[in-house]
Amino acid sequence: MPNLKKNRFTIIPAVYLILEKDSKFLFLKRSNSGYMDGFYQFPAGHLEGGETLKQAMIREAKEEVALDIQEKDLDLVFTAHRFVEKGVERIDFFFKSAKFNELEIKNNEPEKCSEIVWLNMNNQKIVPYIKTVLTELQNGKNYIAADFKN
Repeated sequence: MPNLKKNRFTIIPAVYLILEKDSKFLFLKRSNSGYMDGFYQFPAGHLEGGETLKQAMIREAKEEVALDIQEKDLDLVFTAHRFVEKGVERIDFFFKSAKFNELEIKNNEPEKCSEIVWLNMNNQKIVPYIKTVLTELQNGKNYIAADFKN
């Protein structure tokens, strides 16, 4: 019988929402978070216990930008395995939705987000690993494993 008390490796899962219109992407400007404040990131968040990836993405879209997205409209398009620092690894799941109501979008977390904007991927203030993901997606890739400090 295996030793059930053995400490298992831990990884932090998160979900990200990619919304695109007119060759631009929806970004939130981070503020008061202590991580990359002043830079742009997709609507995103961590999984909570007992929820699927799509359930987490639906919850985060509603919490952050007031969007009601249907599970059937979410497509998993990219996975990033990030080695952040010694002993800290993350798995990021990027979903796209082609169906969304732009008029619903609003800043539901002004304490964490100072603005919501549509930007092209060349903006210099996009969080670096997000820019890497967009570049890889454009190159037809759907997975990356890399060291990222940001």
